[in-house]
Amino acid sequence: RGVNLGGWFVLEPWITPSIFGEWSSSNTVVDEYTYTKTLGKDEASSRLRNHWNTFITQGDFNAIAQAGMNHVRIPIGYWAAAPRDGDPYVQGQLDVLDQAINWARGAGLKVMLDLHGAPESQNGFDNSGKYGSIGWQQGNTVSETVTAIQNLANRYKGDTDVVTAIELLNEPLGPRLDMGGIQDFYNKGSQAVKSASSNFVVVLHDAFSTDWSQFGGGVDNVMLDTHQYQIFSPDEVGRSPSQHVSHACGLGPKLASTNKWIVVGEWSGAQTDCAKWLNGLGKGARYDGTFPDSRWTGDCQGKYVGSVANLSSDDKKNIRSYIEAQLDAYEQHTGWFFWTWKTESAPEWDMQDLLAGGLFPQPLNSRQYPGQCEYGQCGVGAFCLGGCDPRNSFSLDSCVPAPVCNSEDFKFRNLENIQSNTEYLGDASKAKWVSSGQPEQFEDNVLLTLSETGKSAFGTLLASTSYVWYGKISARMKSSRGKGVVTAFILMSDVKDEIDFEWVGTDLTTAQSNFYFQGIPDYDNGDNLTVRSSTFDDYHTYEIDWSPTQLTWSVDNTVLRTLKRSETWNTTTNQYHYPQTPSRVQLSLWPAGNPKNGQGTIAWAGGLVDWNAPDVEKFGYYYSMISDINIECYPTPDGANKTGDKAYVYNDKSGMNDSVAITDDKTVLKSLLGSGTNMDADYPKPKDDEEEPAQPSEVATVPGLTGAGPGTNGHPGNDGNDNTVGETGTAGNSGSTGSTSGGIGGFSQGTEDTQVSEASPPKERGLQSSMFAALVAVMGLLVL
Repeated sequence: RGVNLGGWFVLEPWITPSIFGEWSSSNTVVDEYTYTKTLGKDEASSRLRNHWNTFITQGDFNAIAQAGMNHVRIPIGYWAAAPRDGDPYVQGQLDVLDQAINWARGAGLKVMLDLHGAPESQNGFDNSGKYGSIGWQQGNTVSETVTAIQNLANRYKGDTDVVTAIELLNEPLGPRLDMGGIQDFYNKGSQAVKSASSNFVVVLHDAFSTDWSQFGGGVDNVMLDTHQYQIFSPDEVGRSPSQHVSHACGLGPKLASTNKWIVVGEWSGAQTDCAKWLNGLGKGARYDGTFPDSRWTGDCQGKYVGSVANLSSDDKKNIRSYIEAQLDAYEQHTGWFFWTWKTESAPEWDMQDLLAGGLFPQPLNSRQYPGQCEYGQCGVGAFCLGGCDPRNSFSLDSCVPAPVCNSEDFKFRNLENIQSNTEYLGDASKAKWVSSGQPEQFEDNVLLTLSETGKSAFGTLLASTSYVWYGKISARMKSSRGKGVVTAFILMSDVKDEIDFEWVGTDLTTAQSNFYFQGIPDYDNGDNLTVRSSTFDDYHTYEIDWSPTQLTWSVDNTVLRTLKRSETWNTTTNQYHYPQTPSRVQLSLWPAGNPKNGQGTIAWAGGLVDWNAPDVEKFGYYYSMISDINIECYPTPDGANKTGDKAYVYNDKSGMNDSVAITDDKTVLKSLLGSGTNMDADYPKPKDDEEEPAQPSEVATVPGLTGAGPGTNGHPGNDGNDNTVGETGTAGNSGSTGSTSGGIGGFSQGTEDTQVSEASPPKERGLQSSMFAALVAVMGLLVL
């Protein structure tokens, strides 16, 4: 857990614009190279020594430690350690760095030294010291860089109690350089560091490559560094806040599965590139369309210059949510360094200001939006089964292949075909429905229940184990009733295509219909359908008829709404924003009137849930009643990629219908330690006694829980008790803290705080909140 001290020993105009202000109209001084060249060594040295002595002080190190950090990453240029003849740069940084290491020692912090700039620039960025062309790897520049590394290692070999790591080079631009040459430099640089002290960890930047396996071979005590920003291309800066969160969460499983130390050495709270001069002195932003060849996404008001205090309430909420998601994702492996500790006027990037404004969690593990990364991105187990988004998982094949559509008329005469998500391993022949919460049997119906405490404190969800890729799906059912109570019958694909029926408990003559494409919020997609009698008192048959060209919503055999695919063409993306990918059938009852939800959600749901309502007083819960579900599968779409007839898989990350293939791939895991890339993974057995049950694992296999051996119903560990936890008990060392937030508009399926309530077993709470995450992501759209 660390922070970068950017802009201290290597100038960056956007971090300290005041240093470059006198040249703002001419754009002749754009980096440290042109700064020192223009001023001359004497004047540049005078100004920079004042900057080095005042920008970061001992008080900053103490504040960093008090905020919960244990490391600082200190960027420094080659010119401080191995100046070259003819360069205009000035020296003196190392004397201040010596002092900084003592400050770190006094504050209890460790230091990673980062060679941020190489001779003639390794990337052409102003943060390399020299903006423009890339000249590194030409002439003697590589050997000169090794010399700088050697000098730093020799200087601080006696300080390895504080200086734990040396990064050989920041952000060499791999696509513009010779990767073989980068590898050769990494080998030579590693040898130089190790020759000074074997205690140093050698840090290698990934050179913007996604193939992390190529780095670190043959080097002991090595760590990989990756930098994660989502703002330096038009597509990235155009993402919605929820998409930024989703992409951040998606990195977690990839980090977790990497077989070497890996740190996210740079990241920020920025969802825009609005900060003044972030893209270079005098350059505009992609976000507001002022950067060359960019398109307008939004207004930079408050984010161009300013402070956290002056950000809009929406910006504050989105930044906090995004920071929390990144913390959750990046802590799945070695850790992180935030960029950067302080700036003069860039609120999305300034940790000191973000802490003061309450947007960076304090303590670091506190969450206002807990559980954003719990479900939908695949690590192992239930994360990789239904609802696993292949676009945001470690790889396309990390998600377990989805069982193909199976036409069937489901009569809920008992609960035999319903299996808990703590037990389901992907075999759709053994279980037709996966549940979380508390389904109950009543006569010839299954009840979806919602209680104030206990197993259904977050409601109840049923999801089909087989997927539907076009078909006719009907549900004979009764909705629930009451303020804040919402019943849903939806189709949801793993890439967030969605088709909805929903019933708000205060309006018992209306069924709300809606659809979404890949979770993109479009506020014109909804329509209210009138039902001829009470949705609570009377059974009605609700039907979704979904074909590749048309979608209809019917009530009691009467079509009330029709949507044609041709009507959904989006001129911005040049795509049909029409649901088009294999989807699960989901039925749920959930508390939209939770006081932790956004006011828009609560108002839409008719107010806060009334836990003294007649149904609760009489039965102990709200309920919705499902009698029959009929699924009629339509033929495989024309032109579909079909090599089998057992499973749906995705062949690319577009999430479009032509990315789906039908194969004969297996759909069943051997245990909840498995994933799509390792279907046969199992829990270890005792070496001396194969008859003993499999041993529990600490790997998170079910949303909200750590792993467990077969037969333990997902319980994390063997505590000598059965699978039921008393109302005041704890579920072993469960990884769940209870509540979950959808990350879109602040919707929460959770509880009043992030701690596990005595009234609801944490084992149950983690399961219910996390299984609802796909629904949460969609329902959160309503807040917006």
